[in-house]
Amino acid sequence: MALASVFVMVFTAVLMTGSAQAARAAEVRTVQPGPAQSQAATFRTTTTQATIARTTTTKAQTTQAQTTTAKPTTTQIRTTTARTTTTRTTAATQPRPSIPAPTTTAAASEQNAKTLEDLYGDLVGSTRGYEAIQARISGNTLTIDVYVNFKGAYDTVLGGTIYANLAKQGFRLWAGTYKGSGYDFEPGMTFSVQVVIHDVYDGAGAREGQHYFDFVCLNTCGRSFTFYGAGYYNRELLGLYDGAIPDKSYTNGSIGMYKGISGNYTAAQYIKVAAHEFGHVLGLGDLYGKGVAPTKECPQGRYYEQGDIMGTHGEVTPNNIEMMLEAYTTGWYQAYVNSGLPEVKSGAVKSY
Repeated sequence: MALASVFVMVFTAVLMTGSAQAARAAEVRTVQPGPAQSQAATFRTTTTQATIARTTTTKAQTTQAQTTTAKPTTTQIRTTTARTTTTRTTAATQPRPSIPAPTTTAAASEQNAKTLEDLYGDLVGSTRGYEAIQARISGNTLTIDVYVNFKGAYDTVLGGTIYANLAKQGFRLWAGTYKGSGYDFEPGMTFSVQVVIHDVYDGAGAREGQHYFDFVCLNTCGRSFTFYGAGYYNRELLGLYDGAIPDKSYTNGSIGMYKGISGNYTAAQYIKVAAHEFGHVLGLGDLYGKGVAPTKECPQGRYYEQGDIMGTHGEVTPNNIEMMLEAYTTGWYQAYVNSGLPEVKSGAVKSY
């Protein structure tokens, strides 16, 4: 406030000094006129003085306005400061807008990965609508329809569950969520498999014209099998007596399921063996006994617990699904090694 007062006083003094100088200039012009110019000089003097008066008034008003503006009261200053503080406090307490997390490389890879349907189509053109195994793809979902006819001792109870139901649990081990890799499908790709079972017993209720492969439950010991010659896979002939083997004991693609090799299976083992034999119905060969070293793509481990379902009867892998799709779309048996025709190593196996 003191600084503003000094400023006004200096500014006013300057105005007064300017007015005095102007007045003296007017007086000089008034005192020394010629005879003929006396009236004109008087008029100029009057006009000049009026102009000075107006200028002084205007400048004084301007100075007063500036002085008023430049001198806010202490109360006003405090009020302004308080308002500023309040505004800042309010802004600080408001929640910040959420910022999306940056997309990771893995997430970006998954977003850009192709779908299962991009790779194989919808499979509609690969079926005639009556085969025992039918598949369809929508986006990243593969659905496998299984038409099976249970025969033999299918109502025998093991671990509280009949053989037929244990077998169906084995089929459903092929369902689940799978991820692609550098070996199978594409890196970053995720897809799901669904298994839908249409089961009949001793042919009762079978749909006319529909093929069913047989699952024969045997209440004796032995090595379970899938009935067609190794390499002679034909999905259209599943469930028929037509096929590469002239033996008419079983239909083409039938599974002969024993209760154990030398003793009874546990329920868990029965399920895993059924899943393995079902892999043959889907067109896959055996991995065990082929002299293949374990790889990440085709793992091995303790029987009935770890490793490839087609090797140590462990788990269904993405590679198993890829081999199944190759068999389905090409009609060719999918072997793990080259053993000469008709066993030719699958193009889906890339790790060795």
